Amino acid sequence: MPPQEDERRFCETSRGRARAAGAAYAMVTTHAEALAALLAVCLFTVVVVVVAIGIGALALAPATRAHDSRRCDEQSAPISVYFVKHEQRRWTMDELCCIEIAARKHSQLDIAMVNVKGSSGAVAEEPLGKEITSTANKADVRSRLLEMANVRSVELDVAKLFERSVLSRRLSGNSTSEQIELAAKFQVIWDSSGISLEPRDVVQLESALHFLDDQAEATATIQLDEDLQAASVPCQSFIGSVIAEMARDFADRRTLVGRALANFCPSSSRCAGVRIAAARATEAADRAQCPIVDSCSADGD
Repeated sequence: MPPQEDERRFCETSRGRARAAGAAYAMVTTHAEALAALLAVCLFTVVVVVVAIGIGALALAPATRAHDSRRCDEQSAPISVYFVKHEQRRWTMDELCCIEIAARKHSQLDIAMVNVKGSSGAVAEEPLGKEITSTANKADVRSRLLEMANVRSVELDVAKLFERSVLSRRLSGNSTSEQIELAAKFQVIWDSSGISLEPRDVVQLESALHFLDDQAEATATIQLDEDLQAASVPCQSFIGSVIAEMARDFADRRTLVGRALANFCPSSSRCAGVRIAAARATEAADRAQCPIVDSCSADGD
């Protein structure tokens, strides 16, 4: 066979092999592209599923938190009611009777008899009515009241109570016991939430409890003409405003509350974060409702 024929056949064979190799390469490339496309689809599907699961989890989270919150509320501590006095003041039998009435009528509440100790310059002259004149009788009433399951005694030092308060400088040695008492009533509910009031205003408890039970907002309840103030949470903003007014220029309670309201919500008759409770008619203590005090009053009235 002539050499030219051999060369022609070799070239045709080479071209055939090249075409076969090219076809095989094209087939492999096509398969690779198909596999890559399949992997991309699978990856996209996984991402979509993960995102969907995440969105579902976020959607369910508030319901879970609400459930946990309700559970915490059911196990939370009872509302505290603070009856606050300065150590230079003595409870009268009528006042102790009112405290006992509060403890008996509202057994679900934590009743705290708060005694504020600290220096006081000019002692306020207060019309306290009949005082407990027998020390032994007074101790007996106090100890028996503290035997009630929901009554406790709290001793607070002025310096410690107002240590981190804006009132720490205002309540100096020239402050009256009346000023210290008033400041303490707002400070204790700023620190811990709850209700503070005078024993004679125990009938006003219903108003504050109604608001504290029915709302979950960070709200203060105040009475303008009776000595009741309440906060549903610690560090409630309006209570802080009253404390700030005390630090700026101390005055009587009605003036301080009025100034705080004017600054807190100057352009609205209804103020978010504050509820004004209507005052109920105050009644004299009924000794029949406070058997502990009644049984101990023979020598002290």
